[in-house]
Amino acid sequence: RLLTNSPSVPKSGSGKSEGVRWACGLIKNLAKSEENAALFGKTDIPKCVIENIKASTAPPSRWTSNSLEDFSLFVVLNLAQWPVSKEALIEAGAVDVIKPIMSEGDLQGLKATMACAFL
Repeated sequence: RLLTNSPSVPKSGSGKSEGVRWACGLIKNLAKSEENAALFGKTDIPKCVIENIKASTAPPSRWTSNSLEDFSLFVVLNLAQWPVSKEALIEAGAVDVIKPIMSEGDLQGLKATMACAFL
């Protein structure tokens, strides 16, 4: 539910997009634990982070560190490591969304490659 209402275009000055971005960063860190990943896998979070990546208008090579897209891809990577949350990502279409990012020759490409290997 946390990321369901994330705006696709940041609203200047509203602070909403900032809050969503940092909430996604918190989820990224919490998803490192198998117990948390199991809980996240039962929510809409996997779908939401995949939607964040799909909705991005910037190419992955232009994603800045700690951007919503960067955090979202990290969430995918962290959830993909756990069997308990992996299925939710597969059902959300994660492989089709992140596979094209694998060709990026940077950190985003590496994260996408690792996530696909887990999935």
